[in-house]
This record gives sequence, C-alpha cells and structure tokens, in this order.
Amino acid sequence: MVSEKDLHLLHHLRNDARATITDISKKMDAPITTVFDRMQGVLEKYVERNTSLLNFGRLGLNSHMYVACRVARKSREQFEACIAKHPHINTAAQIG
Repeated sequence: MVSEKDLHLLHHLRNDARATITDISKKMDAPITTVFDRMQGVLEKYVERNTSLLNFGRLGLNSHMYVACRVARKSREQFEACIAKHPHINTAAQIG
C-alpha cells in the first residue's frame, strides 16, 4: 500500500515533474536527502514513464475528430499497426 508521504511526493511530481528536489523538500517540509531517497523508491515503484503534455492549439493543431471503425478480427492487428505508424493520428482507443 502507498504511504501518505509517497502520495504527497507523487502529488508534487504530477503537478510539476521538473521541480527540483530542493523545491519539493521545502513544500513537503522534509530534508533534501529524505526526499531524494524517497523519490528514488517512488519513481521505481510507481512511475511507469515521463511524458510531455503538449498544447496542440499552440502547435496549430486545433481540430479534433472522433471516428468509430469496425474492423474484422482477422484484420485487427494490421489495422492497429497502420494507425500506430500514421503521422496524423495522435491518440487511438479501443472501445468494447
């Protein structure tokens, strides 16, 4: 089970993953070395990957499109591979 301190640290990391350990230690009112040690464990146990959240509007990508496709089971893998490689598709989800 996740401790309250780990949840508090994860909260700070989710709000600003680029914050320094010094800044986080001040916000948590904990020594830098303690935060550093705890962060190593938290990152190893609970963080799968670090990503960037893009502002698509600033990139000039202002349109959204939702498309539903029915694909035969035998063609599903080929369809998924095609979508994964397509440069104009940002996100795809399987429903059902």
